[in-house]
Amino acid sequence: MCSILGVPTVTYKLTRHAGARVSGDPALRTKSYQQFLAKHRKLFEAHPVQYADFVYAHALRSFRQQPMIGFSALIHAARLAPRRTLRRTVRRVRASLFSRARREKSM
Repeated sequence: MCSILGVPTVTYKLTRHAGARVSGDPALRTKSYQQFLAKHRKLFEAHPVQYADFVYAHALRSFRQQPMIGFSALIHAARLAPRRTLRRTVRRVRASLFSRARREKSM
């Protein structure tokens, strides 16, 4: 079962372990992301807006450690749902600029 379908049943459980985490290893995260896309390609293609949201979320996670991969994912999301991706990106940039301006004023 896959949570992307919105099934009201828990199908994933986060556990602690001693080994490397996918989220902490940029190369492993990229490989895992590609495998996930390949496995669920037909489902994503049937739901392009949700696909764009997933790719956009990956872009945000990737920017800090892998800016080029993050930028590539952002372009991919924009190709899938241009208006939605642009709107989300503009909101995020605007919020970031306003919060930075507020911090500078308070100093």
